[in-house]
Amino acid sequence: MADDADDFPDIELLLRAHLFWLDGRIGGARADLSFKSLRGADLSNSRLSRAKFVGADLARCLFVKSALIETDFFGANLANADLNEADLTKAILRGVVLQGANLSRAIVREVDFRGGALLSATSHKSVGSDVTDLTNCNFNLSNMVKSQLGGVDLSGTTLVGADLTGANLVGANLRETDLSDAVLNEANLTGARFTNAKLVGAKLRGANLANAIIDGADLAGADLTGAQLEGIDLAAARLVGAKVIRGTQDLRPRLRHLLDQHQKWIASNGADGQRARIEDEDLSHVSFEKMNLSGIVMQGCRLREANFSNAVVMMGKLTDCDLTGAVFASSILQGTNLSGSDLTGANFEEADLRPIEVRDPSGEPTGRLHRVDLTNAVLIDARLAGVDLSDVRMNGARLSDEGDPETGDGKG
Repeated sequence: MADDADDFPDIELLLRAHLFWLDGRIGGARADLSFKSLRGADLSNSRLSRAKFVGADLARCLFVKSALIETDFFGANLANADLNEADLTKAILRGVVLQGANLSRAIVREVDFRGGALLSATSHKSVGSDVTDLTNCNFNLSNMVKSQLGGVDLSGTTLVGADLTGANLVGANLRETDLSDAVLNEANLTGARFTNAKLVGAKLRGANLANAIIDGADLAGADLTGAQLEGIDLAAARLVGAKVIRGTQDLRPRLRHLLDQHQKWIASNGADGQRARIEDEDLSHVSFEKMNLSGIVMQGCRLREANFSNAVVMMGKLTDCDLTGAVFASSILQGTNLSGSDLTGANFEEADLRPIEVRDPSGEPTGRLHRVDLTNAVLIDARLAGVDLSDVRMNGARLSDEGDPETGDGKG
């Protein structure tokens, strides 16, 4: 029973009447414990669906395996409560305090956790909070599909293996939260703060992470395929083994504009648009697959694991770039300058690195060749199957980590 059991000598009768009400039996009455104190009460294995606990003090209460479907906890204090394996489907938890509560393996589908406050008609005291407190909770392996968590404070909470598919976490505070192996597919995480959060192995396919803060976040092995990453600084997170594919639509407006103008420039043979010149930008994990980027200039850019497979980059200039793990499989790189770039682990399989014939302004051949330039490039562990390097400039290029650079320069 509750610590304050003297305040509720008839609580068993009240809960029995609620069961009658749920079953539609004579003598039933909906349980309304709004603004009451049941601190420390053991209500485990209870059927309390659609009961009212608005503004109630339920600190340290036990609701283990209880049915709490559509139950109204607006503004309640559930600090350190135990809701292990409870069913809270479509419950109202707006403005609650759940600090330190245990909701492991709980069903929390379509629950409303958004902030909210109201005034008690009896005590004239305000209950609830504009920011729902879910700090230091345990939601491990819980089912939180389509829950409303916009703006809530989840800092320090563990959600290991939790299913948050389609959940709304817009602007949520996820600082130092453990979301390892959590499912966040199609979740809305716009503007969420993941500072030092742990998302190892998390599934974020199709999630919206626009303008989220991921400083110090660990996304090792996470799956971000199809995620919206506009305004994200991927360099601020750990992404070892992560599946990250950014479309050009996820880039900042200025970069999108430069690429759009470049496409017009190519399509019009220079009559429209403008050749793109991009310097010192982070374009890591961006997919340029099958795009025509001929003549593009990218200098000093971060292009880690960027995807250029089946792209056309003839006469391009990708110098002094970080292209670690980039994919150029089956791409056309004729005449492209990659000098000084770090291409460690890059995939060039079946790429075309042949020289291109230089033509005069009228389109006539000049007899001169413009060769691919890998001068001083780092090609340690690069995949070069099916690549002809015989006509490539390779002065100072490193093909191994033994410290002895290649000294040949092709036939240039």
